[in-house]
Amino acid sequence: MGYVYECSFICSIIIIMSQSRVLSCGRLLLLGLLITHLINNAHPTNEAKNSEIVAYAYTIWIGSNVTEELTILLNSPVNTNFYDAMIQAAELDSRFAFEAKDTPLGHYITSISGIKEDVKKNVYWLIYCLPDHPDPNQKPGEELMSPVGVDFLIVKNGAHYLFWYRDVDLSKGAH
Repeated sequence: MGYVYECSFICSIIIIMSQSRVLSCGRLLLLGLLITHLINNAHPTNEAKNSEIVAYAYTIWIGSNVTEELTILLNSPVNTNFYDAMIQAAELDSRFAFEAKDTPLGHYITSISGIKEDVKKNVYWLIYCLPDHPDPNQKPGEELMSPVGVDFLIVKNGAHYLFWYRDVDLSKGAH
């Protein structure tokens, strides 16, 4: 029973700390330590003992010049796809609520945090898989864009996932 309360307490701290517009390095370090503590000191119920958990970060950037940033740290079972991670994030923090179209190729994300893609202006939601927390001063390149959609992107321990709402030059690709 203590494990459930500890998880709830630490998750509450993580959500409160992540609500600031931009997380400082100190806050990110503290958040990482809290996640590590939760994973390393967990005493899960018999149900969960046989399953492994991955810890990772999910960030949203809004605007090509990144006018807004939201980050949430998540823990999910191994082999969770990013679509399910997005559902988990939205359940924990309504700012991560999203809309998707179900297509023959999987879910296509059309809106996050109430901001819809703008096809007429070529502004879309693009997902990136990053080795570190994204830095608005060093924007990721095309090589870091996910090669697969959210249904086929499996979250990895320690990874950082960025959904960026930005304009796309369709004549050149997503630069």
